[in-house]
Amino acid sequence: MVPAPPAPPIPNTRVTRVCLAPVTFKPPAKQTAYQCYNNDESYRTTRDALVNTKVRKYFAGYGTYHDIITSYYPRSDTYHILFDDSDEETDSHANIQKYIEGTPEYDQENESALVLTVSLDAAITSAATMTTNAKEPNHYKDAMKTSDRAN
Repeated sequence: MVPAPPAPPIPNTRVTRVCLAPVTFKPPAKQTAYQCYNNDESYRTTRDALVNTKVRKYFAGYGTYHDIITSYYPRSDTYHILFDDSDEETDSHANIQKYIEGTPEYDQENESALVLTVSLDAAITSAATMTTNAKEPNHYKDAMKTSDRAN
């Protein structure tokens, strides 16, 4: 007997499926202050314009100091401030706006301080001009000697 011819080879078709993830929207990452400084000319100009600006800062209990902004650090969005007594400080751009005359933050901060000062002066003046009622005792021992009934 004659052997049968070999069967034709079965085509090996592999099905390859590619699993695609669903498409999602990813918002662009927020730029850091350093990236804004390097990429945006107007941002850089406004930040650099504050260097060598004179500022006034009030410290409770110590008074008002006149300062000057000596440099800007774009990586941290902060400024180096040199005080007139040779003390130094680093403060953020947002905070430093309160100390620069002519900015809305400065006007708002000083308006609040003015309202408080006027209120305090009015309270001190009214307390100083109060007349004492002669019937009221001046000392607690005098109050203990008097009766509790109203005159």
